[in-house]
Amino acid sequence: MTRTDPPDLLVSTVYQDIKVAAPGPASRR
Repeated sequence: MTRTDPPDLLVSTVYQDIKVAAPGPASRR
């Protein structure tokens, strides 16, 4: 994984995944 080419799509997906899992991991399931 190169830091020179950070995938915005991947970051957005991971960020949202963490944001949803942070407030309530059970709600995500």
